[in-house]
Amino acid sequence: MTEQVRMRVVNGLLSGEYMPGDRLPAERDFARLSGCSRITVRRAFARLETAGIITRSPAHGTRISSCFSGNTAPIESVGILATLRETFAVEFIDTLTRLMNERGILAVLAAQEPQSALQAGSAVRLFSKGVCNLIVWGLDRRLDFSLFEKLRVLGVNLVFFDRVEPGPFADFVGLDNRNAVEQLFCYTLARKKPRRILFANRAGLAVDALDQRRDRCRELCRQHGIDFAEALLPRRISPEQAREAVRNLDGETALFCANDEIALPLKTAAPELDCCSIDGTGEAAASGIVSIRQPMAAMAAAALDALERQRKLGARWKARKTLFNGTLIEPDSSTGKVLCP
Repeated sequence: MTEQVRMRVVNGLLSGEYMPGDRLPAERDFARLSGCSRITVRRAFARLETAGIITRSPAHGTRISSCFSGNTAPIESVGILATLRETFAVEFIDTLTRLMNERGILAVLAAQEPQSALQAGSAVRLFSKGVCNLIVWGLDRRLDFSLFEKLRVLGVNLVFFDRVEPGPFADFVGLDNRNAVEQLFCYTLARKKPRRILFANRAGLAVDALDQRRDRCRELCRQHGIDFAEALLPRRISPEQAREAVRNLDGETALFCANDEIALPLKTAAPELDCCSIDGTGEAAASGIVSIRQPMAAMAAAALDALERQRKLGARWKARKTLFNGTLIEPDSSTGKVLCP
């Protein structure tokens, strides 16, 4: 019965019945609602307080915690929430799992279709199976961030990687997108100043990383007197759509793409165009695309280190954002260089 009462509070938080900071009924009232004795409720509340899920004081009563104390047990398993439908995500998962194997950590992969609505539910399922350390490759800002925040209250250590920045309830590890675009600009201007830059972006997504790349590209165009335009394209770009997107571009136009997945079909449709992108995949380099490679090993290590920091600091933890500079990879080049550091 004690465990049932404890889980009633946990499930009430996850379902939205309670929110961080909400006051719970008094022990006597909770016992009546739960059909159990007051001593059972007192034991359940004691367990919840020890876990940092609730706080109790004579002045404020019993409340759902609004602090993120995290899970302090040694990290034995990490849940990875990501899709296997994008090359970059697969490369990160591969790098991360190899590093986890080296550290003796079990990787639990929750692979999903590219639908942000599914990710929070997958996180809850991992938590229900005892996985209390999560790394999330967020698809876009339509994620249920409130549910992830509740998982932090319940003691889950949480790191977001690459695409969306979660705010004060989780750490973030990603590319310094402003620096990445600046490197591509330095490379482009060193060869020939274009009259116009077309920024090819994904349609229908609200992704911090892509917005940062577009916004910095627009700023640099304004500073250098270059015309800026944006083309919004679907995730799966057909050859016809790619040809239409570049149909009116000429030698005075440079093509900047939000990532390699967008750049590849456009470069195929117009191989004569100068094309820059971000991700640094081998396929992009082989296709003649200048791209920024993200330091996968360093970023994977930073994600695991962030989980470890949450574990050690407990309630003293504050969210941290860790950004990395990428390396510019020229076409058919196996080595890269950093421009505009």
